[in-house]
Amino acid sequence: MVFKSRAVQSLVELHRQELLHFLSTWERFNASGLALLPASGDPNYQSSRHLYAHVLESARSDLVWVCQLCGIALDAPDPKDPHAILKAYMRHLPELSDEALYVPRNMGEGMNLSLEAILEHAIVHSMRHRHQLERLLEGDES
Repeated sequence: MVFKSRAVQSLVELHRQELLHFLSTWERFNASGLALLPASGDPNYQSSRHLYAHVLESARSDLVWVCQLCGIALDAPDPKDPHAILKAYMRHLPELSDEALYVPRNMGEGMNLSLEAILEHAIVHSMRHRHQLERLLEGDES
């Protein structure tokens, strides 16, 4: 796949790497039988399956958001299929230019974000939840 922007390509590749790393960690965590700690009122932490769905839906939502902001027609991937989500990133984002990446966009309520920030969120979100699961697997309950 040829990308117009090396920066976009790097962000998409990093997102793929981190989401796959999260999935691998989640599978280990889910098989361990450990509970998510600490208990909270956040519905995304009701179970490991809820956290899995949350991370995938976030990855999908970030892609939908980028495509909407850029006017890219999107056949939205199944939010339960991580590989379909990753393929959709590869299918829809190669045409983004460096210029499009850095332009601040009005997100409403006085908030401006660049596409770069949205794509970085996609990377860091799965990274953060992977790190949480790794800490629990290591016995760190803090």
